[in-house]
Amino acid sequence: MAAVALSRLAGAGIVIAFDVKKERLKIAKEMGADYIFDINDKGAGNMPSEKVKELTKGYGAEIQVEAAGAAPLTVPEMEKAMAVNGKIIYLGRAATSTPMFLDSLVSGANSIIGARGHAGYGIFHYIIKLLSRKRLMLDKMITSIYSFDKVMDAIAKSSKRTDGKIIIKVS
Repeated sequence: MAAVALSRLAGAGIVIAFDVKKERLKIAKEMGADYIFDINDKGAGNMPSEKVKELTKGYGAEIQVEAAGAAPLTVPEMEKAMAVNGKIIYLGRAATSTPMFLDSLVSGANSIIGARGHAGYGIFHYIIKLLSRKRLMLDKMITSIYSFDKVMDAIAKSSKRTDGKIIIKVS
């Protein structure tokens, strides 16, 4: 969801979000996605790579962000949907290996970039500036707030993966 908001802020022409949870897709739309798709709705013409190709008139995605941690499922679809000089930014973290057709990286001059998606690499101050200037609005991502004494309830709710971000208030 943050990737959707930052993509919109950075000037992406089209932002397309895929998820398996309708609740999270709704949040992605609120965060700035132009198109949202439930990847459970598979069938002819409904695979993520086909949707991306259709919406980009066959060109493919210049930048794709894998933030689900489901690389064996997402990366093959992303690979099929890459534009020439396309990039996959991998944030997701999965303790699995994912096969890829590496020749497409060469022939398309494409790349895969690993990123941590947090305050590292000296970028946190930029995010703080965007937040303080109200250019980056993340409040729609926060879907539940719990007091510290209800932390176990918050953890149980987070395991359902229907929320955006869950906040625990310490004081």
